[in-house]
Amino acid sequence: MLSSASTGHEAFLRALKRAVAGADARAVAAMASYPLGTGAAGHRATIRTQEEFLARYEQIITPDVASAIEKQSYAGLFANADGVMIGDGEVWFGGVCGDAACTQQSIRIIAVNP
Repeated sequence: MLSSASTGHEAFLRALKRAVAGADARAVAAMASYPLGTGAAGHRATIRTQEEFLARYEQIITPDVASAIEKQSYAGLFANADGVMIGDGEVWFGGVCGDAACTQQSIRIIAVNP
């Protein structure tokens, strides 16, 4: 579980839920870190760009993945050294370094497992 001080994670989850519920593929794609690991269409794949994510959106954000995101509460999130897990591992998100020294971090989707 995350601490109550992790408001960035809570805000990220709210934004992701809003984007998925609104079928806003561009917003979801902008929330991901690239390259992005995924099990889209039953095969492990690496999505290298936002454009590739958008082209494969329905294979990545499947109805099961969307449902897991919709049902996930902030209080029920699981977190470990790998990141923060939604559902049963359908989506992982966490801090991603913005520079080589990792002085800047942003929260991004780091894996999707349909």
